Amino acid sequence: MNRREFILKASVPFLVAACSKDEDEKLLPKDVTEKDLDEPEPPTNAKFVCSGAMLQCNQGMAPSSFCIIDPMREMQSDGTILANIMDNVPMQNFMPFGMCQSLSNPMVKAATAAAMGVLTPQPCVPTIAAPWSPGGQQMVGKYPALLDNAKLTCLWGGQISISNPGGHIKES
Repeated sequence: MNRREFILKASVPFLVAACSKDEDEKLLPKDVTEKDLDEPEPPTNAKFVCSGAMLQCNQGMAPSSFCIIDPMREMQSDGTILANIMDNVPMQNFMPFGMCQSLSNPMVKAATAAAMGVLTPQPCVPTIAAPWSPGGQQMVGKYPALLDNAKLTCLWGGQISISNPGGHIKES
């Protein structure tokens, strides 16, 4: 038995004891049930996001409009096209948000250092690594629908949110 196996075998009983159901019930307040700990359902008043929606980044200085470029996407009866969580491609689904002021952005960091510590915003170049989250329950194409309560995280620390969904269709 090597050291790694020994540590794993020695720690398993403690982990099992620490995670027993009786202990969890003692730690939870009386009015909290296991159902409350499950993942929350999206609000029923969330609206579907359509082409033409307005987006805002908390580190950007200007809003951006949302565009869906998919010739295979089904058009709604009112002429709108619904988005899904994979419509997250910068320069295709949305343009930059003006100037970025996040110090996580290397361009902003370098310009701020050159200005002796005075925050110096630089042009926004959104860098997205994951889809919108959370998605809706209904599918649009092969992916969950994009709702107006979803967020998108930029690699430079910005939180992109939907300020106007661009349509009036609510999730049922």
